[in-house]
Amino acid sequence: RDGSPRGCWAPPEVGSARSVAFVRGEEEGWSVVVGGADGSIHRRWLREAQAAGGEAAGGAASVAAGFDEAREEEQFFPSHGGAVVGLAAAAAGLLVSGARDGTLRVWDLRRGAEERCLYGLGGYKVWLGSVCSDGARLVSDGCDNTLVLHDFSADARPDDDEIRRVGGREE
Repeated sequence: RDGSPRGCWAPPEVGSARSVAFVRGEEEGWSVVVGGADGSIHRRWLREAQAAGGEAAGGAASVAAGFDEAREEEQFFPSHGGAVVGLAAAAAGLLVSGARDGTLRVWDLRRGAEERCLYGLGGYKVWLGSVCSDGARLVSDGCDNTLVLHDFSADARPDDDEIRRVGGREE
C-alpha cells in the first residue's frame, strides 16, 4: 500500500519501451504487456497473492505481488513495422496494439504465440498516436489530429439484408 516497487523487468530487444498495459486473462490472472520501439510486443505475468479475507488468486481481492518468475516471458508475432505506441486491453483475453506503421492489431491472448493475431486494421494515412478500448469499441488517433472509431458491439453489426447489399447492389 505504500507504492513501493514490486519488481523490475527490462524486456529484451525492444529498443525501448513505448507503451505498457495491464491485461487480465479470464483464468490466468494479470499480466503486463509492453510494446517496443522495434515493433515487438512482450508479456510478463504477475504473481498474485490473496488479500486478507479475499477470494482465490485472480479474484477481485487478489493483489499483485510482483512478477511471476516461474512463468516465461512471451513475445507476440508478427511484430509491427514501427514502434508500438498504444496498447489497450479490450474484452477479456483480447489486446489491441497500435503502431507507428499505421496499423492496429487485435490479439487473442488465450492462443499460442503464433496464432494470437486475430486481425489487423490498416489504412491510416499517417502513424498512430494512441489507442483505447471499452471492450466493444476502439478509438485511435494519428498525428494528423484525426480520431478513428471502430464499433464491434452487437448494435453496430450489419443485419443479413445489409450484408447482402454491397455498394447498392444485391449479392
